[in-house]
Amino acid sequence: MRQSQIQELILNSAAKHQPKINISNSKAKGIAHYLTETGVEDNDIVNKIVPAIINQLALTPAATNKFPHANFIDQFIRDNHIAVPPEPQRTSKNAVKAQRRVDSLSRLMAVHDTISPCVAVVLHEGKLVIASNFPRITATDEADTISKFTKIMDRRLHIVQDFIKKMEADFLADSKFEVSDDLDILLTDGESLADEKLNIAFNAKGLALAALAVRALGQEDAGGYATVVPERNKKCESQREHLQKALLKLASSYFLTKYYGIANTGLSIEQAKALTSGNYELLVRSDSIGKGNWHAEQLIVDYLRQNNAIKPEEPVHIGISKLCCQACDSVLSEFKGIEYRGSHGVSFPGVHNMLTGEVHQGLRTGKSTHLCASDSDSEVDLSSSNSSLTSSMDLSSSSSQITEGSESGRGSLKRSVDSFYGCGSTFFMVKKAREEHRLTASCDGITLPIKV
Repeated sequence: MRQSQIQELILNSAAKHQPKINISNSKAKGIAHYLTETGVEDNDIVNKIVPAIINQLALTPAATNKFPHANFIDQFIRDNHIAVPPEPQRTSKNAVKAQRRVDSLSRLMAVHDTISPCVAVVLHEGKLVIASNFPRITATDEADTISKFTKIMDRRLHIVQDFIKKMEADFLADSKFEVSDDLDILLTDGESLADEKLNIAFNAKGLALAALAVRALGQEDAGGYATVVPERNKKCESQREHLQKALLKLASSYFLTKYYGIANTGLSIEQAKALTSGNYELLVRSDSIGKGNWHAEQLIVDYLRQNNAIKPEEPVHIGISKLCCQACDSVLSEFKGIEYRGSHGVSFPGVHNMLTGEVHQGLRTGKSTHLCASDSDSEVDLSSSNSSLTSSMDLSSSSSQITEGSESGRGSLKRSVDSFYGCGSTFFMVKKAREEHRLTASCDGITLPIKV
């Protein structure tokens, strides 16, 4: 059963009970969500668990909305020996930089879960292709609804591209692609400058620009924030901070690839150009595509297949804002030329398999795992070379200055950014660093890792 069906069952059962039980929509939704995570059979939910919950609520009508449903459900399942399926099996694949960068892009493009639970992207042959789980609309206003969604995604992509283009315009104003030697890099015996790599180091102005961009992504006209914070995330405490880092990592790969020819940044020259070009395509589910219930990654695979772009010798990395469900994992794993992050192991009802044309019959699982991939170990480098823009504005603090409703903080950051336009490379510096040695730079008592 879907969560909405269980929620409706709870509300109707409470309304029919004598005397009537007053339960809020949010409480019924919370109970329904927890029940879907247990993975128990529908018959057990309808005939055993929900009636037991209603009877329990009737005993304490004054505390209905404070009812500890999780403990009650767990205990009831144990006492009544209700069969519970195993927990979902997560699978993860090698997260090379090429995969991490398209994953970063997919998370930036992901909208609030109520609009589309998942977004997938691919940068291929000079084009950015974006797909979503945007629901099939069966009413007569399907075209109008899809049009509104398209405007949201247009706005979201413009924000990401505008962030990079603003940095790029300021960078080109200098017309000097020089590497900064402001770091004291000590070489041991046997090491040479040939071992060195280049990294982008963002200063406070760059962080402010990223914070403004992420603030804009959270607005209603851009689709808001999706639930995309990684499974094990010791570095980021909020979706906003995570998206800010994703944006800076994407920009770092863009500049190192396009202007310095650095290999292994996660983007090719062709992909970097496609990222900021106007050449993009949005795929949504409708009567004419995806049988109304292909997930985003299946839409991307179908696009690649239609364009004869799946070649085992030239793997294509698909960025997905969350890990694949059972249905999509079974499809993507059939293609040798497709690379993706892995599966969270959960089976969702009604998802079609594009290869068979049938609804996927997955294994029932217990409580759902975290739906997002684990975070990578890479960090964003912060510059400490500009005394007027010190590194004291870290990601979390710059992000907190522009929380929703804080227009004064937003205005202050915007004025700080605007005042430096045309002043050359004021958003970042290019530094020498050897990734494998995890070099750090210190300034004003702050030590920061130099790794992208």
